Amino acid sequence: MTEFDRERLEDRQLQRGLLLKWGLAFAGLILFVAAALWWSGSAVKYGASRVQGGGAPSYEVAGIVTDGVTHQPVPWASITTEITSGPQFFQTNADASGSFSLMTMAEPHKLIVKANGYRDATVQVGRQWFSWLPTGAEKKNVELLPR
Repeated sequence: MTEFDRERLEDRQLQRGLLLKWGLAFAGLILFVAAALWWSGSAVKYGASRVQGGGAPSYEVAGIVTDGVTHQPVPWASITTEITSGPQFFQTNADASGSFSLMTMAEPHKLIVKANGYRDATVQVGRQWFSWLPTGAEKKNVELLPR
């Protein structure tokens, strides 16, 4: 093999390596742009629904309501969103074992938990970066104190 052939072979190997690196960089760029477009579309959709006043619930809060003294489940407790801004109002009831699941808004707000024979409890839910990530879930167990 001549010197010229060796250099030519090395050049081809370098070209293949560069082509592979540029291909991976291009694929990474495409994935980044696709993710950015998906996120911005979700944020715009969420923001538009909030402006129209009809925001669809996209954040799940689940947990168990228990007695603060005995730590036994409190069945049929009422869980509602605190109405401080806007017309959004979401409500559910715990089941016989005290478990509940409520679809609500992702923005920070409070839930009010009520049950007969117990003091009302207020629980902070949601996340600060709700407009960046308008969906999600969190677990919030609630203890109610007897009256």
